[in-house]
Amino acid sequence: MFYTQVAFYCLRGVHRSVLVRYLKGAHNSRKALIYTKHEHKIARTVFDTQALDIIRRLRSAGYEAYIVGGAIRDVMLGRKPKDIDIVTSAHPQEVRKLFFKSRIIGNRFKLVHVYSGASYYEVATFRAESENSNEFGTLAEDVMRRDFTMNALYYNPFSEELIDFIHGFDDIRKKVIKPIIPLEVIFSEDPVRMLRAVKYAAVFNLHIPMPIKKMIIQQASLLTSISASRLSEEFLKIIKSGSSYQCFSAFESYHLLEYFVPSFHEILNNSQFSDAFTNDLKALDSYIQNSQDKTLDILFRYLLKTVIEISLSRSGLASTREVHLHVYPVVREFLKPLTLPRLGIENAISYYSGKPERAITKKQLLKAKRPVMRRTPS
Repeated sequence: MFYTQVAFYCLRGVHRSVLVRYLKGAHNSRKALIYTKHEHKIARTVFDTQALDIIRRLRSAGYEAYIVGGAIRDVMLGRKPKDIDIVTSAHPQEVRKLFFKSRIIGNRFKLVHVYSGASYYEVATFRAESENSNEFGTLAEDVMRRDFTMNALYYNPFSEELIDFIHGFDDIRKKVIKPIIPLEVIFSEDPVRMLRAVKYAAVFNLHIPMPIKKMIIQQASLLTSISASRLSEEFLKIIKSGSSYQCFSAFESYHLLEYFVPSFHEILNNSQFSDAFTNDLKALDSYIQNSQDKTLDILFRYLLKTVIEISLSRSGLASTREVHLHVYPVVREFLKPLTLPRLGIENAISYYSGKPERAITKKQLLKAKRPVMRRTPS
């Protein structure tokens, strides 16, 4: 593999550099636009110094390394970057040797978590453009393994260049969501991508083209094949985003919510409780937008307020232990198929019952009846 760099002029007369990568065994070369800091307007100071230090060390050791994905997208759309993902030409074992506080994770495609204090940064090796996701590849191949064009921009914080193989820069400016993977397989290959596409559109006010909309609605039921742990991971990201109301409303309009969190679909279509639950979501978003404390105990207080209060009002129980044994299974049932932290749910119940309680044991739960919160006819 070798590189050459040439220049050309866009139709508007703006100068660009084009990086052409010739891949060994490839039938065609793949070109990438390189945007300078004067064009992309991204300041490297918006990224954590720890992330920059990781990239600096990788590059000093002779490897390629970039910030990629959501962090770049968020900055370009005027948001503060959250999770910073790093990609590199270094293989996991090579990354591990460079960072003492790190560990290799993953069974099929291995990643490295590089730790800095209580947090960590995910460092991934370029993936090959093949069906075998275990293979490592090049930067030009890695881009074709991304989901949407806006998540496939690679930023070098030291040269301050932004590498764009698939016109993701223009798609972000046009505020449109476009898939990289063929539409026929992008969602069947990973149904969680449907949630992400709709979430991006709701949070950033982006446009989803009609063919993608139709495909999402047609394949919404594929979400039932996703593990509870992956759905829970996406769910927690949503309630921490400050845009949960927009997201869940959008999921409902795309027929995703009934397969994602069925009880949310039911309560939003229940005339007796929908307004109260909508207010809970809006209150949660307002709290997230105005507070630094995003512990799950507090988030669950906002999210589950209506459900817990309904359960408490129907329990008719005076004993603290009986209250918890009655309400906890109801809330768990409401959140199915998600598997969320038990302690956070219990603390939310304690907050509304006004009676702090020790953690409920599995033995006590097995003895307790599991009442189902039924919808009251409107």
